[in-house]
Amino acid sequence: MPSVDLYNIEGEVIGKVSLPDEIFGYKGSKSVVYEAVKAHLLNCRQGTVKAKSRGEVSGGGRKPFKQKGTGNARAGSNRSPVWRGGGVVFPPKPRLFEAKIPIKVRRAALYTVLSDKVKEGSLRVVDSLSLDSPKTSRMAQIFKKLKLNKPLVVLGSKDENVILSMRNIAGTGYLRFENLYAYEILKHPTMLITKDVIDGLRREENVDEVIANV
Repeated sequence: MPSVDLYNIEGEVIGKVSLPDEIFGYKGSKSVVYEAVKAHLLNCRQGTVKAKSRGEVSGGGRKPFKQKGTGNARAGSNRSPVWRGGGVVFPPKPRLFEAKIPIKVRRAALYTVLSDKVKEGSLRVVDSLSLDSPKTSRMAQIFKKLKLNKPLVVLGSKDENVILSMRNIAGTGYLRFENLYAYEILKHPTMLITKDVIDGLRREENVDEVIANV
């Protein structure tokens, strides 16, 4: 069972905390992470791009000029793609890019990247994280003391003061532990979680059932 230092918000080590081996010591594969990231990026695509073909643009209906004698190239319609204002050849149409992956794969990818954060030493666990009022400079000071660079902050319960204090610090992110997913963790070089997040991840579901046979 892996264990890491437990910090307070002043950057002082106040003890050790054991991490559940099923989550933070999970031996996953890169292919599982790849599938989860690919599915997330596909689901982010809107697919609303649209252009008109020659059958959809206004105009046309008659030959713009006679076939011979004008010196121009032959033309049958001003909706032709070679004309200004004409249709587009093979235009893009709205489409759905939705991709679905099994919950087991999604969870395995999450546990794999969490385990990697522990191995890299880029995961910090604090006993608690709260502020009396929103203050960006105070939050930046906490990140500096904990030696965190553009961290993803994960809390067990929503704290509006913490969220507002982080908002103007470039590259940082915030998530509740229930909403954790692999892509967001990979976006940030470091990660900060509170101690109650570990208990929350343990309770969230039966880990053995989720990652079995992946």
